[in-house]
Amino acid sequence: MSRPKRATQDIQFTSVDNLFGLDEVETASPAPGESAGIIELPVDELHTFRDHPFKIIPDDEAMYEIIESIRENGILVPLDVRLRSEGGYEIISGHRRKFAAIQVGLPSVPCIVSDMDDDTTIRRMVDSNIYRPNFLPSEKAFAYKTKLDAMKRQSGRPSKENASQVGTQKRSDQILAEQTGDSRIQIHRYVRLTLLSAQLLELVDTKKIPLNVGVAISHLSEIQQIWLFEFIRDLGRSPRLEQAEKLKKYHCEHKLTKEAMIAVLTEDTEASPSISIKTKSIAKYFPPDTSREEMEETILKLLEYHMNSRKITA
Repeated sequence: MSRPKRATQDIQFTSVDNLFGLDEVETASPAPGESAGIIELPVDELHTFRDHPFKIIPDDEAMYEIIESIRENGILVPLDVRLRSEGGYEIISGHRRKFAAIQVGLPSVPCIVSDMDDDTTIRRMVDSNIYRPNFLPSEKAFAYKTKLDAMKRQSGRPSKENASQVGTQKRSDQILAEQTGDSRIQIHRYVRLTLLSAQLLELVDTKKIPLNVGVAISHLSEIQQIWLFEFIRDLGRSPRLEQAEKLKKYHCEHKLTKEAMIAVLTEDTEASPSISIKTKSIAKYFPPDTSREEMEETILKLLEYHMNSRKITA
């Protein structure tokens, strides 16, 4: 696997946890019923957690860092796995470490085998990933939904240790907000993205559709989302927020036909285009104390001079 040139040659990590924070962070102590021992398991016996919401991007800079670290030092943080009923083991945290180990050619990796029910495993899987940087919107969306669903199921069957607290427990989304730093409203905005088609969600991930636009169009039906994706694909532009909100409104009023969608998305297309130039990109051509207004006036004069020169030579 060839490695591209890095923009930063010396990337410092303050700890092993920070290094693997690019993947998953496992800091919890073993719970009752878990094995705290570390064993070596063949990589071909380790399987991806079902419905795993986090993506492995092979050519990501962070992935290259993990591969190089494992190549030089081996795997410093064991993978967290559990037994599968159909044989082998299911990875709870460590999908990137497994991928990196395969690239390096390691036949086996150190693992801690945990014994947990499905919902506890889901919460552990999400928690071990949720704090890493550079989340894709789709990853956050499915991670939040997956954990909220598990939390709601578990809150419906209180254990002995929290039975006395029934009636005083916090809402699942409030707990998740406190854990992640995202507000409850923002968490539910992300969860709405799970209702987008795969094609539209990919456009959100690649920033061709802004997050707020993605939330608005997530209210559209499956066929309406197909129409919208075809429009974006064919015309090469995404809806503005006000257009997306209008599409949502028409959908809720049962008025969003294909013709109505085209009318909304093509309105104001004859308006004059606006051009925005960042001051930072042109500041080097002016004295340090030049104001933005002075820069704009100078640029307009230069453009006028350029146009007059073209008329003379024409």
